[in-house]
Amino acid sequence: MSKKVAIIGAGYTGMIASKKLLEEGYEVTIYEKSSKPGGIAQSIDMDETKIEKHYRHIFKCDNYVIDLIKELGLKNELQWLKSKMGYYTNNKKYRFGQALTLLTYKPLSFIEKIRFRDRIFKNKIYKGLHKNRKYNSRKMGYRKLRKKSI
Repeated sequence: MSKKVAIIGAGYTGMIASKKLLEEGYEVTIYEKSSKPGGIAQSIDMDETKIEKHYRHIFKCDNYVIDLIKELGLKNELQWLKSKMGYYTNNKKYRFGQALTLLTYKPLSFIEKIRFRDRIFKNKIYKGLHKNRKYNSRKMGYRKLRKKSI
């Protein structure tokens, strides 16, 4: 008689845990509150393009995820696209990701834009991160850093 296990959530972690338990002979039931699996890795259709519902994607150095995709026989489904960053809020698309696009981002007031800028560019914690991290782009160079698996 196999042991039964319940998994709460059909996101990435729930699906991986289920897969591993099934491989070990467990009987697995997954409970998900959403109508679709995927958790934060879900996508939505917008202008004939699939985009992330939440800020989650994979990089070419995410070897564990890429190996899993291959193992599941989905390698041909994986596409590496040029990325652009933006926000979709109140039924409107906004470009975002560069300093100048912050100025045109209407959901934030002028004061909120100043606070956002200060948080990113002037925060002492941010300035100190590059000095204390094991893998940092200033010491290693961007290309070497991209090859590190998370």
